[in-house]
Amino acid sequence: MSQAETKQTYASWLRERMNDRQLTQRSLAKLINPDDPETARRSIRRYLKGMVPLERSRRIIADALGSEDSGPDDLDDEDD
Repeated sequence: MSQAETKQTYASWLRERMNDRQLTQRSLAKLINPDDPETARRSIRRYLKGMVPLERSRRIIADALGSEDSGPDDLDDEDD
């Protein structure tokens, strides 16, 4: 397998965390932005389709999920 095949994407990381907590896109959106969950839901949908959010958005999502880490950085191909 190549590195691309073994590396977890942000979308798969997010999907796993949502499944672990039995959250739908809508319920996660309500946790992220109770005043405007529809905007948050649209963003979540884009992230699940493969768009990688900015670090600030990743931290907000991780906090809503109760996760210590903010998921893999799909844009970082270098090993630090």
